Amino acid sequence: MKVSLIFLLVLLGFLSNAQSVELRTGSSLIPSSYVALRYQQPTNYSIDFSIKAFLDRSRKHGLNYTAFGIDAMVEKSFSFMRVGVGPTIHTESESWVYANLSFSERVNYGISLEAGAELFLTDVFGLCAFTNQKFLFKRDLGSSQFVFGLGLTYHFNQ
Repeated sequence: MKVSLIFLLVLLGFLSNAQSVELRTGSSLIPSSYVALRYQQPTNYSIDFSIKAFLDRSRKHGLNYTAFGIDAMVEKSFSFMRVGVGPTIHTESESWVYANLSFSERVNYGISLEAGAELFLTDVFGLCAFTNQKFLFKRDLGSSQFVFGLGLTYHFNQ
């Protein structure tokens, strides 16, 4: 119980400096459904940092494709727009295409570029439109991925 309470207090202290948390949904060109949870942390400089966990899933044309992973970004804001760049890593699975590959062989990594625009709905909630382009280094698993969609953002400390 004491450990849980200490963990909760540390987490609340960390979130008190948070700029925003965002829930995203969208689509890729596979076509697939995309869901992500993004956390953005401000700095004392003109850039911010964010980390995003995502799930990309498709059940079309006989495929049962799933990819999940993490993007870490360095971001720069321009009034209502934001651009970012950073590393990405994800693993892919599909029962036919990747059947003979081990988990480590299905891991792909690369560079992620992102642009987004936000419309504030209230003082703490905003609606974000985003695009994300990934350039992946393992060419046999695919060399790029493009995702677009909308997100609902909750801003702390407004």
